[in-house]
Amino acid sequence: AVANVDQVNALWKGLGYYSRASRLLAGAQKVVAKYNGRLPDNAKDMEANIPGIGRYSAGAICSIAYGERVPVLDGNVHRLLSRFLALHAPPKAKVTLDILWGAAAAFVKSPDGL
Repeated sequence: AVANVDQVNALWKGLGYYSRASRLLAGAQKVVAKYNGRLPDNAKDMEANIPGIGRYSAGAICSIAYGERVPVLDGNVHRLLSRFLALHAPPKAKVTLDILWGAAAAFVKSPDGL
């Protein structure tokens, strides 16, 4: 969080997506400045308030670090739910992703996971 964008980009060299590196730096700086160095303890606030943290990362971090029951939708979950739901649709289409995020949320919120 004390680095500048040039230092971060030098360390990030070769990985591509330099805008991601600058967003993560901005996120780290915001966490230090406004949250006393601790990420928000829920996915909704984390995604909304920390640059560089999206829906998947916020869900993954909060479920692991804070035990929050929130969905994550990575490639493996995407394939599994698509097969489970017999969903034959363009995988990157917004409507498809909305269905899959909704299904993942339903599984997480269900007491028995079913």
